[in-house]
Amino acid sequence: CTRPGDCSRYLLMDTSVECSSGSYWAMFWVCIAALVWWALLVPLLPALLMFRHRQALHQERVFKAYGWFYKGYRWPAWYWETMVNYRKFSFILAAELPVEEVARLVALSMLSACTLVLHYAVQPYTFLLIQELEDLVAIGCCIYAGAA
Repeated sequence: CTRPGDCSRYLLMDTSVECSSGSYWAMFWVCIAALVWWALLVPLLPALLMFRHRQALHQERVFKAYGWFYKGYRWPAWYWETMVNYRKFSFILAAELPVEEVARLVALSMLSACTLVLHYAVQPYTFLLIQELEDLVAIGCCIYAGAA
């Protein structure tokens, strides 16, 4: 929201919408609910199902049902796809922080560094090439955020 000159606050992208109006708050809460659903709960649901069957993930019936979600990850890292989704959400959230550009870049750099450390600690991929590509992407994000 922005103040164009008077005391009222208006939506930056559509200045015909006043930020204290009922329609603004109705859409605000719809957006918050959608964000919670799609960014937090949807990635969590398959992880909970796999956690429930974690001892049988190698069995054919479980693999047919959930294998698309953990295929390509080492056995102890079957949950890594959920971590990837949360990482994406965290980067989007950090990139959209309502702070100065320098603070945003510091947040992105710290998030990239944490991601890199976690990735090195877990080593989730079964294929070395994918592991190395993911490492390069994380290092690149650290360098880009730190250099900008």
